[in-house]
Amino acid sequence: MQCPNCQAEIEDGFVFCPECHTFMDGTLSTTEAASEAAEIDRGNEVKTTLEEIEAQDKKLFKEVPACQVCGRQDETLRLVGYPYVLSFIIFTSRRSFAGIWCEKHRRQKLLLAGLATAGIGWLGIPFGIIYAPVALFQLAKGGKQPKEANVELLKMLAEDKRQHGDAEGARKCLEERLRFEEVADLRSERVGFYGTERATPGFLKKVGAVLWLFIFSALVGTAAGMLDIFISYLMGTVLEGSSLPWVISLISWSPMVILVVLAGLLVFQQINKTYRKTGMHSAVGAVLIGGLAGLIAGYSFSQGASMGDLLVYLAFNGTAEFESTAYFLGTLIYIAILGGVLWLQNFVGTGVNIDQIYIVLLAAGALFNMGMGGYTALKAAKWQKKVFELNR
Repeated sequence: MQCPNCQAEIEDGFVFCPECHTFMDGTLSTTEAASEAAEIDRGNEVKTTLEEIEAQDKKLFKEVPACQVCGRQDETLRLVGYPYVLSFIIFTSRRSFAGIWCEKHRRQKLLLAGLATAGIGWLGIPFGIIYAPVALFQLAKGGKQPKEANVELLKMLAEDKRQHGDAEGARKCLEERLRFEEVADLRSERVGFYGTERATPGFLKKVGAVLWLFIFSALVGTAAGMLDIFISYLMGTVLEGSSLPWVISLISWSPMVILVVLAGLLVFQQINKTYRKTGMHSAVGAVLIGGLAGLIAGYSFSQGASMGDLLVYLAFNGTAEFESTAYFLGTLIYIAILGGVLWLQNFVGTGVNIDQIYIVLLAAGALFNMGMGGYTALKAAKWQKKVFELNR
């Protein structure tokens, strides 16, 4: 659709134009809409907790809620808080991003909170080491989403879509409420107001979605491992010759911790998308699929690190030391298949304490992603089970 004021092409679901801030129904002028958007933005700067959002923004629930960034109104909208921790030596501060956002902008806030916490949240003694894992666990679970507020939010969205003839959108909002409520609470609404039937994905579509989840996990883990090598190399070059080796070690671990956490958060988001798309609801299958996705991301980190080491070597030494082109190509294939195993064996076999600690941290991150991947998938499967029961 097009903006009634500037004629910009806008995706369906937006309340106001992101370009000129004119509301899509044309009821507000550009000046008035921009003023209202600026007022919302100023409010976001001071409302940092869920309690403040609920206490100060009751007015948002007097009309249909919308994403505070883009104005989107769909079933992914949530009132959510993402805790994060900032620490350095003896200083530790716990804060939170809180607001009403669509899935896209929730993901951005989630990753930002994870970046801050994984980067410097654990550098404070003793509270940083205590609070950072707690915050990361809450982030991995999807942040803090108040039940009553989000039920009311989804109710208003569903009713608004029903009144405007969007039965499909209304049904999706109703199904999202099952993340917070039970089937018995919603069955009468399903019969009375939401008449559309949900299409059941076929077997091949489900298999394809799961395969893509595994590929996505591998790509994310590989990219994270490669970035870790590049960043660590640059940091080592800058800090070379420092008289504080423990500082170098501590700083060199930070990229790895950050990247492992961010890779995990991206995989957890993809797990939710996979289950929303396929409707799978087997609990055992969920634990296996989610856990395997997290494990793949963890192992792929070492695979990416091995490939990163090779690229750094080639950047400085070229291919002159390889006997032939065939030998070079064979090395590339060998690294692509078994590079992760070789990289881990190399670190374990050094016998250097710093390298051992690095491997322990990496293993802890991989186990965390594996466990939370299984938890995320199980939670999504239970939700889809309730959706299945509601639509029977």
